[in-house]
Amino acid sequence: MSALPLSGVRSVVVRQHRRTLWTVLALGVVSTGGLSAARIIYIAQPDMETYSALTLAVDQAGLWIALLPLLVAVFVAGPMVARELESGAHRLAWSQSVTPAHWLATKLALTAAVVVPGTALLVGAYRWSWAPVRRIMPLTIWDAQPYAALGTTTTAYTLLAIAIGALLGLLVHRTVVAMSLAGLATGSVLLAIGQLRPHLWPMTTGRVPRVQTPDWLGMDVWVHEMGRLTASGTRVPWDDCTGLGRTDQQATQCMADRGAVTDYLLYHPPSHFWPVQLVETAVVLALTAAVAFAAFRVLRRLHA
Repeated sequence: MSALPLSGVRSVVVRQHRRTLWTVLALGVVSTGGLSAARIIYIAQPDMETYSALTLAVDQAGLWIALLPLLVAVFVAGPMVARELESGAHRLAWSQSVTPAHWLATKLALTAAVVVPGTALLVGAYRWSWAPVRRIMPLTIWDAQPYAALGTTTTAYTLLAIAIGALLGLLVHRTVVAMSLAGLATGSVLLAIGQLRPHLWPMTTGRVPRVQTPDWLGMDVWVHEMGRLTASGTRVPWDDCTGLGRTDQQATQCMADRGAVTDYLLYHPPSHFWPVQLVETAVVLALTAAVAFAAFRVLRRLHA
């Protein structure tokens, strides 16, 4: 990092965190390189041994990509912001005619400059390596790991994690507490938006075939709701009539009592993957802007 043409506060920030930044960069290169190497080896020698190695590499990479926003939030909230405020190291930068806003903006920009390209490269390597193994993996494109690792949302979530980490670091001023709260807050956002994800794009309504085969829905179809329609078109989900120890006959009778006559299915086909990804990415980026704005407002009030 010291070889970069940096001056002023950028130089100070890089010197303070060069080991951590180099470590993050090295981990990204090693992860991307390892995943790509497994794919190249399989291309050169496509046998069961290399296929198993590729499957394992893809599975592990998907897990790390899904967890990446949490790790970024903890890293930014702790070493990058809270620890400096706790120890008073921020005064070194502020004593060099650097405004607090410039200090914070530099930290966020340098972190994003390392984390975002690394995330994008890792996602690209995952997409390339996922193709030959997806048929045997039990996960679809809508499951948590592939969904995070195949699209644009993880890159957006890493930006959000940087903003959340900065905000909580500024509010708490305690390294360990800030790290814990940043991880908790980022995880909560991931879970909350995950619950909203089915509704980010209009679902397709279909009919349930009378004769169902094991692959009647096809691959990568995300079923959200199954039920029956009344004569007026009102939906009655099966969940309303199942459970509480009811037998299949009792559930069917419950549907009949509600006037249900025709089966229906609400689902996302594979063609909805990118629309859902892009809408979610836009939502996360808007939230990132709001959190970053809040961080600068907090900095201005506390250290004006």
